[in-house]
Amino acid sequence: SVAVRKLDSLDVDTVSCVKIDADGHELEIIQGATETTARCHPSFIIEAEERHRANSVDDVAATLTQHGYSRWVLQDN
Repeated sequence: SVAVRKLDSLDVDTVSCVKIDADGHELEIIQGATETTARCHPSFIIEAEERHRANSVDDVAATLTQHGYSRWVLQDN
């Protein structure tokens, strides 16, 4: 059993980097951090793979683009 909370619900003043490796649940994590993202504009390091969820890579990229982010992609080593 693991407690689940949105990043926005934590009492944190500054967030500079968010690492996400959630096997298909990356988008939900980003959506739970919209206030923190707007306030702190942290860097994101995200592992997203199509094998866990169809369109996950494009959905994550599109969502972050709406928040003013651009992406760098590491593929095939």
